[in-house]
Amino acid sequence: MNNLSDLFAWLTGPGTIALVSWFVSWALIEVTAWQRLKGQVKSLVILGVATLIGIGAAFVMQNPTLYAPLEPYGKAILAVIGAWLSTQVAYRSTRTEADNAKEAYYKES
Repeated sequence: MNNLSDLFAWLTGPGTIALVSWFVSWALIEVTAWQRLKGQVKSLVILGVATLIGIGAAFVMQNPTLYAPLEPYGKAILAVIGAWLSTQVAYRSTRTEADNAKEAYYKES
């Protein structure tokens, strides 16, 4: 992605599912109310939110004046978002490994 237009184009396609799925695994995985939902309900919520994001991105793409003032900063915005997402994935992975090791330790004790 080179600019905000590319980001919105990605969000009108498979990017929305990737983004919403990542958000769910990062932010909602430990929320008790989310955990209590049935798998089918979770899937429908993810699909619904992803659809709304895709529609919103399509709307923004059709109205470039909405994001034109930010376009000169597009690469910086995308770089910061990409770096932050990467660090969150690394943090989550490291934390999961530490939790698994701690759990294994207590099982052996």
